[in-house]
Amino acid sequence: MKERKEELTLSEQEHRNGLQVLFNGVFVCTVFVWVLRFAFSGLLKLLAPKVDSYYLLTALSLLGDGLSVLLPFLLFHKVRRDPFRPIFSEKPRSEHPFLRCVMGVVSVFCLAVCAMMLVDFGLNLLESNGVHSAITRPDFGQGKVQALYYVILSTLIYSFCYETAFRGIAVRAMKEENQTAAVLVSGLAFAFSDGEPHHVAVRLAVGFLLGWFYLRVRSVWACMALHAAAQAAVCFAFRFSFDPLFESYLFFICLVLGVSAAFFLFFPKKEKEPSVTSKGVSLRIVFTTFGVWVLAGLLAFNMMSFTFYMEDAPDLITPEHGQRDPLFNNPTDRAENIPNYQENMPD
Repeated sequence: MKERKEELTLSEQEHRNGLQVLFNGVFVCTVFVWVLRFAFSGLLKLLAPKVDSYYLLTALSLLGDGLSVLLPFLLFHKVRRDPFRPIFSEKPRSEHPFLRCVMGVVSVFCLAVCAMMLVDFGLNLLESNGVHSAITRPDFGQGKVQALYYVILSTLIYSFCYETAFRGIAVRAMKEENQTAAVLVSGLAFAFSDGEPHHVAVRLAVGFLLGWFYLRVRSVWACMALHAAAQAAVCFAFRFSFDPLFESYLFFICLVLGVSAAFFLFFPKKEKEPSVTSKGVSLRIVFTTFGVWVLAGLLAFNMMSFTFYMEDAPDLITPEHGQRDPLFNNPTDRAENIPNYQENMPD
């Protein structure tokens, strides 16, 4: 016996259409992140031969990445006519916000390190089976001063831009409708906003956690602190290499600490806030929006065209500065054997 199709009133159908537009808006904004990142990257390549300063070139590159994330969501926020001030002025609503922030930093840092290690393991496994990869490595420059400069500047810019966009704007716009859907949409958009396997894995590991943390604490500044920890973990994993036995031990320790801290981050549970739309309806709308599938297809195309390839396959990519090609079989070769960004800058 066929299940009777749900009959909706005109107002209910109009509300669901509006919700689909809202979810699509977040995903489409993320597609424009890719477009702007490509545009800023092209401008930087034209400017690079005229700039001989590592510090200026790094600052321009990081600012371009940050603006490519922030600008589409600022336009989205403007079109919705939502006020900007509450994003940054809202006071924390959770008990012990500082303690929760500390636990969040521990959790996010440890889970990000675990995600980076898992991706390295997967890429080396593919390498052993003849599937190579070209991975863009951060340019830490020459020496400790330039490395510290990159870590500090990237942490400040990325944490501000990403958290303002994906938590301060996206989650705030959707949270009244349904909190679960708000976290899912913002988390997927956050993870798929970059085509690098390491970044996608880290953002999948911490993106949903950041969304729920924002809803619990209601402070975009606290989310920035957690994002800064994730960015520091990415730099830590790229910058340093360890003995395989110690790396296995480090993975286990980080996994236990990360999961434990995440549990206590939301303990004790608080009462659920009422939602305008039920969870089932909201999730169904999320996965019937065209935006989520366009974004997933864009990510898949990017990885197939520019990240993974076989030795006997057509030469789809030309490894550029800061990329390893093929992936080093020995993870300890990461820091020593990758050419410096400036040394490989096209003339």
